[in-house]
Amino acid sequence: SISFENSDCIAVSKMKRKKSILFLDNDLKYSQKNNIVQTLENQVKHLANHIIVPQISKEKFCNHFKNKDILTYNGYKEDIYLADFTSDPKFKEKIPYERFIVIRPEALGSFYVEKNLSIIPELFSLFEKNNTNIIYLPREKNEAIFAKNHDVFIPKSPLNGLDLSYYADAVLTGSGTMAREAARMGKKAVSFFPNTQFLSVDKQLIQEKKIFHSRDPNEICEYIITNPNKFNQIDFTQSKKVKNEVLTILDTILKNMDL
Repeated sequence: SISFENSDCIAVSKMKRKKSILFLDNDLKYSQKNNIVQTLENQVKHLANHIIVPQISKEKFCNHFKNKDILTYNGYKEDIYLADFTSDPKFKEKIPYERFIVIRPEALGSFYVEKNLSIIPELFSLFEKNNTNIIYLPREKNEAIFAKNHDVFIPKSPLNGLDLSYYADAVLTGSGTMAREAARMGKKAVSFFPNTQFLSVDKQLIQEKKIFHSRDPNEICEYIITNPNKFNQIDFTQSKKVKNEVLTILDTILKNMDL
């Protein structure tokens, strides 16, 4: 099996006496105190035959998987699928705006998230004052309440997240994946991840100023409103290089694997 952050695939592969390849990038799960469910999941991942992580994350994963040969690639997991992305030219027919930003709330239910207070309502109020169109993507049904009394668009059916990032003026998220996708595309990306610790992949992009991180709604709004066209330079060149590197790694593993 080949999977990403999926302990179930590892367990099933082990039971069927099959080999497993596991991609990881969330090193935060291993550096924080977790509940029993997360701890068990982490232990199952030790059963993987091969573990592949971003180079920037290697040190932290090596500290946890002490007896494993950790393979690395020079990029981010988002690059692997961004490399083949082609935007839908008719995508804007599915939304009510010509220009817009995307906002996705914090993953407050995740085991590795420290805080449980959302800044979404404040962001809505500030961007409305600036006449900014907002596409809001709640994670859970109860998070739709944040949009009450606010003029935001919530899609009735799922939209392609990569198309949203591609056509948006900016992507704002309380988690990591959408911000990384936007940043690796070359779009303006904001993270309001509610932790004092970050995934190594996010920390790297923040340090490189490819992702702007803040929990201050006013600071975030100012960053988005100022220089609205900054970073909107779509480029998948690096993502294609990362994908080719990963395919080479997988090809080497499979050629040497005793199936």
